Amino acid sequence: QLKKMSIAEIKEKTDEALLFDAYREQETLLEEYSDNDNIGGLENVLYMCPHCSSEFTMQVKDRNTIYCTSCGFEQTSDKYAFLHNHKGIGRELRYVSDWSRHIFEKHREKLRENPDFSMSARTRVYMLDYEKHKFKWVGLGTLRLFKDKFKLEGIVNGREIDLSIPSLKIPTLPFKPGKYLELQHGKDIYRCELDDGKLVMKFINTLKANFEIYN
Repeated sequence: QLKKMSIAEIKEKTDEALLFDAYREQETLLEEYSDNDNIGGLENVLYMCPHCSSEFTMQVKDRNTIYCTSCGFEQTSDKYAFLHNHKGIGRELRYVSDWSRHIFEKHREKLRENPDFSMSARTRVYMLDYEKHKFKWVGLGTLRLFKDKFKLEGIVNGREIDLSIPSLKIPTLPFKPGKYLELQHGKDIYRCELDDGKLVMKFINTLKANFEIYN
């Protein structure tokens, strides 16, 4: 069967079998978890407004409402973690997963149109101490992402570094939205804690999108 199928058909079959969406499963489970409607921090993941497409304008208020400071788009989470558009601006995106997918797909299309897209951010640099099994602060620098590589430049452990890390074969990285992402160069693992934490998710989406486009 595989020999007769196109890559797109194979991907459709494997996605159907492997991809899991907890928000859609919740439609049948309807589980009420403690603090289920507390969406503080979600603005670091859903960084683009689905109505006006402004970036980094999303804020959370009253613990359960995420809104755009640019156009007024607003959605409120309920006790089942579903989102509702009570204000009537733009369309309702019931699932966080759909909103996140919308951001990724829109960004991926921009990268197709502009393959020379790059981004950069100032960062505090930490390195994994293998003996103590924890990250320690080692310096400051600038993290850049191009189509095919990361560049980490700065002062680390008192010396100047200029690292180039190929990225086209990396589908994603360890990261924490709003905080940091981690890179590996040989045996060294660098945790880049960005000065502007909201950029973390866009770095990850750019990496994922370029992986899909060029593989």
